[in-house]
Amino acid sequence: MIPTEIEIVFILFLILASATMAAFLYLRTQFFKRFYGFLALLALGIFLSLLHNLIYGLTNFEEPITFTLALLAIGTFLVMLVIWLIAGALKLARRVSRSLSQGSG
Repeated sequence: MIPTEIEIVFILFLILASATMAAFLYLRTQFFKRFYGFLALLALGIFLSLLHNLIYGLTNFEEPITFTLALLAIGTFLVMLVIWLIAGALKLARRVSRSLSQGSG
């Protein structure tokens, strides 16, 4: 199945919005620099997707708000996890570099 133009635009919007929110939350708040901040964001995404499924199951109405918010929360979680892993690897590399330079001097 080939995606339509509106589906491609929606996917690109979700990717851009997730990356922007992840960068903002990681750089501006201390809570999301810790791993439990990521877990809270993932829990929010799972809760919103379950809420979407519950609303659909009870009313048989395809409700787009919680679905879109769930996708944004889970997408933001994935982007923030990548940022967190890269930042951790860079911090570890700096520590190793410092310890090697102090040990040889």
